[in-house]
Amino acid sequence: MNQSRSPFDGTFVVFLAVVGFVIGEGVATDLAGQLASLAFGGHHVVPGGVGTGATVFLRLWSHLGDPKLAWGPRARVFLPGPVAIWTVLAATELLLVGIAVVAFRMVRRAQRSLGGSSGGGTKVGRAEVERRMGRKAVERHTAALYGNDAAADREPLALGVDISTGARLFARSEDYILALGVPRVGKGEGFVIPGVLRHKGPAVVTATRHDTYMDTAGVRSRLGPVYVFDPQDLVPGAEKLRWNPVKGCEVPQVAILRARGFAGFAGVGQAIDGGGDYWEQVAASVIRCYLHAAALEGLGVDRLLTWSRRPGASDPVRILSSNPNAARGWSEDLAASTRVEPRHRDSIWATVRRAFDCFADPKVLEATRVDHATFDAAAFLERRGTIYLMGSPGAQHSVAPIVAALIEDIVDEARRQAADSASRRLESGLLLMLDECANIAPLGDLPKLVAELGGLGITTAVILQSVASARTVWGEAGERALRDLANITLVWGGQKDVGFLTEISRLAGDHDEQVETTTVGSSGKVSSWTVRRTAVLPIEDIANLAQHHAVVVSSHLRPRIAHLRPWRRDRRLVALVEAAPNIPTGTVPHG
Repeated sequence: MNQSRSPFDGTFVVFLAVVGFVIGEGVATDLAGQLASLAFGGHHVVPGGVGTGATVFLRLWSHLGDPKLAWGPRARVFLPGPVAIWTVLAATELLLVGIAVVAFRMVRRAQRSLGGSSGGGTKVGRAEVERRMGRKAVERHTAALYGNDAAADREPLALGVDISTGARLFARSEDYILALGVPRVGKGEGFVIPGVLRHKGPAVVTATRHDTYMDTAGVRSRLGPVYVFDPQDLVPGAEKLRWNPVKGCEVPQVAILRARGFAGFAGVGQAIDGGGDYWEQVAASVIRCYLHAAALEGLGVDRLLTWSRRPGASDPVRILSSNPNAARGWSEDLAASTRVEPRHRDSIWATVRRAFDCFADPKVLEATRVDHATFDAAAFLERRGTIYLMGSPGAQHSVAPIVAALIEDIVDEARRQAADSASRRLESGLLLMLDECANIAPLGDLPKLVAELGGLGITTAVILQSVASARTVWGEAGERALRDLANITLVWGGQKDVGFLTEISRLAGDHDEQVETTTVGSSGKVSSWTVRRTAVLPIEDIANLAQHHAVVVSSHLRPRIAHLRPWRRDRRLVALVEAAPNIPTGTVPHG
């Protein structure tokens, strides 16, 4: 029979603990006898030692009324009365406990400084972790990019505390973070909400529940204007931002950008006839023409819906061909799309209708019925505003396309401001906290976008429930790109994709583990010790992480396990929230 276990497991550990306790009590009891004699008794050294002290300790409980009887006859003559002995015994016990606590903390600190197998690689110590992902390292990196003044105005995104070394981990300003966690593992209260509360620049926050808004809006309102786009009324107490996606599309570049946002979500062209990218691009060309024509004539979303139901509608072609401000050649592009082979044309317009399905929800349609611009992306960035984009978990067919188009608008304005800055980066430091991204903000070109945003000075956090949810929205190649491009990946417990967990485990590497092999045969039990290579982070450990713990996979460091403390356990954040004003109805700008 073979049995494998660590040499410091089971009965051996218990044996060491018992031996240590006996020796400690022996030392404490012998010391107490010496001190009692010298201070209150015969002022002589009491015969004994550690062994005698241990024996006396065991006999004390039989002589509680007169403890000196536990010592031998030669020692008793030097010892004082019961009160003095018990007083000195209590003092030495407290001293022993204090020494043990200090020793334990020193050992733990030494382990952390050398690294440990729990929570990451065995060869990375605290100094190395802080050098690569600590606050000072991140702040130095930010200062090198933006200058000291701009760096002082930025708060790095916290990633929790490394449980192996005790070092606090932070993301750099241009990092793209992919966060994966099933419901109720602590993503919101340990990562999303603290990140929004600490951020000092403009922020775009998507959410499926009102908690994020309720916990952060007061603090964010002290930095700049707060906007809430919430067609489904998930936050009943907040006055809502209304946004007309047609407004501004008289500028061709704006029409192109918003059409890409709508068509990107309608990538179900893959399910229509294969080649989803092609249908998406052709549908985007039709949508940009519709948006441009409607904006030139001052029409609303209702007219877009009418045109999308009639592939041969002549009004948009007429507007684009007759209006002097129309983009050159767009009328011909739209007319050519209506004259293609019927089956081909039906596939195009099926994708167009899919893109506009969001307006089938009366609440969403009502949120877009406004005849003037209600949201200025440039002012939003300059004034360090916050916009909350709300939608229920099943919002893909209603809120998501509008949210995606609105985010595209903000990102495009950030590009322009970054191009105009000396550092070629957005000085104010935009945070995109895209919680439940696959449900609320499934930007069609997100896998390409995240590769660009870091270079613009935009911190992007894409929060998903699983890799499968990303695969459903962006396809296998898109999901792979989202994972590979991430500078930092956070993985909470509860993930079931064994292939994905295996990749994380392999990135953490292996380490040597001493194992005892016990063989029982006719000659008795024979034990031997061997060394084997085992995973630092086995997949079962990753899948079963405790709540509020996540594996941090970084391009700067080996995977670590971090504790992301809920914001309500952080006294500074609690004080920040309590000191912030409540957001009464009417303070949220709207049209």
